[in-house]
Amino acid sequence: SFEPDNPKKVIVKRLVLVAADRPEISLDLSGDLSQLKKETFIIKEGVSYKIRIEFIVQREIVHGLKYVQKTSKLGVTGKGNR
Repeated sequence: SFEPDNPKKVIVKRLVLVAADRPEISLDLSGDLSQLKKETFIIKEGVSYKIRIEFIVQREIVHGLKYVQKTSKLGVTGKGNR
């Protein structure tokens, strides 16, 4: 849905982690993002999963969107995946 008061061209609404035989984990990105830093979830080694990003584009065509992912294992942050 169009948000006339929001100047952004791309508005990310939700990030969903989809794993086989597990319920989807959904992160609402439309609210206070500082609360999301407190949320963690565990993905066990060897599990196949997909990430779904739900967003809207408003006002103009957008080129060159980039997704950067930061992961950590045992408290050690890995290199960003693109």
